[in-house]
Amino acid sequence: MPIIRWTLAAALLAVVAGCGEAPAPVAEVPAEAEGQAEEPTYPADQKTYTEGLTPVETVVVPGYDGRAVAVDAGQLIRITDVEGHQVGDLFALERGDPSMHLCTFRSRTGNRKLFPAVGEGFVTLERQPILTFLSDHSPGVHDMLYATCDHNTYKRQGLENHPNCNRNFLDAVAEAGIEGYKWAPGPVNIFQNSTVAPDGKTIVTARTLSKAGDFLEFRAEQDIWLVLTACSYDLGDFIDGKSKPLKIEVFDAPSPEPAD
Repeated sequence: MPIIRWTLAAALLAVVAGCGEAPAPVAEVPAEAEGQAEEPTYPADQKTYTEGLTPVETVVVPGYDGRAVAVDAGQLIRITDVEGHQVGDLFALERGDPSMHLCTFRSRTGNRKLFPAVGEGFVTLERQPILTFLSDHSPGVHDMLYATCDHNTYKRQGLENHPNCNRNFLDAVAEAGIEGYKWAPGPVNIFQNSTVAPDGKTIVTARTLSKAGDFLEFRAEQDIWLVLTACSYDLGDFIDGKSKPLKIEVFDAPSPEPAD
C-alpha cells in the first residue's frame, strides 16, 4: 500500500493561498517503512453526545457530490462514514455572512496543532468560534492541511472533467442560494489519514482507516451552513478506488437537567 508524501511547506502554502489543489507528490514509500498500522486503533472512552436523540434532519451526501445543510447555534451534528474508507471535505459558513467561513489556518494557530482534535474548536477568519469537535468514533486521524482537489488536480494526470471537491463545494453552496465563492476555502478533511513524517517537514498520507459506521460529532457555535463533500480522489487506494456516501444528521441539543 503506497504512502504519498508532500513537503509540509508546500501543502501549507496551497491551503493558505486557497489554490484549490494538492501539490505534486515528491516521493512514494512503502507503508511498512513508515510503521503504518494495518489495523486502526480507536480512541478509548469516547462519549456519544447524540445517543438516544432523534435527528431533526438527515442528509446523505452521495459519492462524488456535496451538500449544504442549515444548522442552528447549539445544535449537534453527527457525520457518519457509511461504507468505510471515505474522506469528507468539511466546511462551515456563517449563515448571517457566508463569506465568513471556518478557517483552517486560524484554527491551527489557535489550537497550536496541525490536525483536528476532540474538545477543540474551529474558528472563522475573524477568530470567532464556529464549530466544536465533540467526539470521535473513528481511528482518530483527520487533516486540515490539504486544500480541496479541483479540475486541475486531475487534468495534470490526464483526466478531463473528473469530479472534484472544489466543484462539489461550489455546486452545494449555489444550491443553498449562497453567492460569492469562486474557490472552496481550506477544508477540514475528516477521516483523512495524514500525519507528519519523522523529519518534521513531510506530510504522509495513506489509505483512509475509517470503517463503515464510524462517526464524528460536532456542535455548531453559531447559525451556520454546514457543507460536506465526499472526496472524489479515487486514484490508487486512498479511498479504495471510488467515492462513497457520507451521512449528516442534525440534532437538537438535549435540555439541561434541572438543578436539585
